[in-house]
Amino acid sequence: MVFLVWLICVIRLNINYCILSLCTTGIKTKILITMDSSRKSKKGILVLLTKWFPFTVPYYIGSFSARFRMLIHCGSGGYINHIRFNKFLRESQWWPQEKLEEYQMKKLFSLLEHTINNVSYYTDLFKQRGLDLSDFSSLNDIAKIPLLTRESLADNADRLIAKNIDIADNKRYLLKRTSGSTGSPIAIYWDKKEMYKQEIYNYWLYSMATISKLNKHIKLWSRLFIDNKIKDVKYHDPYNARISLSTVPNTSDSMGEYLRIIDEFKPAYIIGPPSFLYNLAGYALENGFDDVNFPAFMSCYENIYAYQKKTITKQFRCNIFRCYGSEEFHTIAMECERGSGMHIDLRKGILEIIDEKGKVLPNGQKGRVVYTGLDNHAMPLIRYVLGDISTISTKRCSCERGLPLLESIDGRVSEIIKYNGKYIYPATLSVMLERFPNIKECQFVKDDNKITINIVKRPLYSPEDTTRLVMMLKDMIDKNLNLDINFVDSIPRTKVGKFKFIINNTKK
Repeated sequence: MVFLVWLICVIRLNINYCILSLCTTGIKTKILITMDSSRKSKKGILVLLTKWFPFTVPYYIGSFSARFRMLIHCGSGGYINHIRFNKFLRESQWWPQEKLEEYQMKKLFSLLEHTINNVSYYTDLFKQRGLDLSDFSSLNDIAKIPLLTRESLADNADRLIAKNIDIADNKRYLLKRTSGSTGSPIAIYWDKKEMYKQEIYNYWLYSMATISKLNKHIKLWSRLFIDNKIKDVKYHDPYNARISLSTVPNTSDSMGEYLRIIDEFKPAYIIGPPSFLYNLAGYALENGFDDVNFPAFMSCYENIYAYQKKTITKQFRCNIFRCYGSEEFHTIAMECERGSGMHIDLRKGILEIIDEKGKVLPNGQKGRVVYTGLDNHAMPLIRYVLGDISTISTKRCSCERGLPLLESIDGRVSEIIKYNGKYIYPATLSVMLERFPNIKECQFVKDDNKITINIVKRPLYSPEDTTRLVMMLKDMIDKNLNLDINFVDSIPRTKVGKFKFIINNTKK
């Protein structure tokens, strides 16, 4: 019986290899590994097909073949490992939180044992603190380890790489870089097997939102275009069943082309930054693109504000699912179909909320997000300060999963406005903007003693809107608020196409 099961799995895996080879390669072309966007794509059959069938055939073939690509990278016994891990993810999501935390503790203990022996940064840190494995008997004990800031990571990058790995072995280890949107890009090393495991995590997380990650879709992003110096606004990628659209700052002339691509491609979902899709929705509304729609939008890379969500949902008639993650750790939390909050995946990491002094806050209190990834043994990051502001909810989701909920991201620490002793969060300002439909987009710039608002007006904007806006802000922040209103044609994006709702120039 065991032999028969083994034989069936081997035959299926070989068939998958054949399908993948036929679909993604030319005569002398290697399999395309798209996880490293800096690699040049090889010209295979699917790429050639896109010239004749740009929105149909190649993407269905790519979707089919991509479903088997993970099997190749799951190690010896790849198919069996893939099936077992998927089964574990499906079953463990329903475990009670206590059981999930027991699983977390086992993974944390294994990670600490590895880092103490193999990562010089933590070896020295534990000696300085007089800590050893016996000091960690519960998840709360992780607070004994000092926080790892972005600056500490940059200064100690070499010492955070495990000494028992060979980073020069590019067949096993993969180098990823953060976007650098909050500072200089940082290099993170991963074992490729663990990297592909993160992809399987992502497939499961998408499924919570009733999205199949490998259905044909559109990705809004900039890195691919910047790294490969692609000047076109689109990039056909049938190998991953997707079209990439550039979010690199561009003129409004390309908005119509984006909408035509979406309409012709008919994606199962779109993934990307909400500010870009919000602008696209506004352009569609103003220029009569009323028939462009798609089933779902996965909001990531930025916080999505209520006014953005309302416009996107109304214009494109799509369901919106929030996703929270980072380049360092991939997806951390994902919203399910109930829309009550983002489920924190306890099986892959530990998320804490801390105050300004570094004290861990109880659920229900707002603070800075700190995260420990439990899977990356090549370059472990323990209690890494991500810089975002959020809250772990005290409520449970009606879906009855054991995974706790992360409430909406309220912005980054650097975006919090402090004025006369008051703290104003980006989310608070965004809620206020819902009352001003004639404001297309705006940005708050905080200097030492003044706030400037850059506003992009809609055609019906009037002086009464300005008067009402000033009154509301003074009532919310300070009656003697030093405020400037600056009307602009557009608000510039960062070099990677991100929208900054708040720019804080206050000297520290």
